[in-house]
Amino acid sequence: MNRKALIGIAAAVILLIIVVAIILSNALDSDVLGPILLAKASDATGIRLTAEEFELGIFSGLEMAGVTAEGRYADGEYRIELKRLVFEHDLGPLFSGTLAVRSILLDEPKIHLVTRSSEQGAVSSADPTSTSEQGEHGGDFHLEVAELRVDQ
Repeated sequence: MNRKALIGIAAAVILLIIVVAIILSNALDSDVLGPILLAKASDATGIRLTAEEFELGIFSGLEMAGVTAEGRYADGEYRIELKRLVFEHDLGPLFSGTLAVRSILLDEPKIHLVTRSSEQGAVSSADPTSTSEQGEHGGDFHLEVAELRVDQ
């Protein structure tokens, strides 16, 4: 084959990839797939997960806004609120059916822990020096972080 033919074939393949990517990007309806992914994650982890907004893109990954995670642990309950939760992935492994998450961003996480005394079943403060207002069950612990980024 001559050089012109190889360039033509390469251009056609690149154009085909771009067209398929555009079609797939439009096929990913964030408002439909986002809640489905969140429900599957909730079922798999046993954590109540909610989000106000979803944006799902084949190139950009998954971004959720207004995220809340609630559940119980051995000594009490927790509630985690995030302004945004972003999963950035590598595109290449998707073609082989593998989701390779490159980065996870927890934007403005707020973590609330309420602990229970195992002896009395009462709630006690996770931080006895905390100046936060005590709730109806006793004390609680609040942690606010501007941004937490997990990168490889």
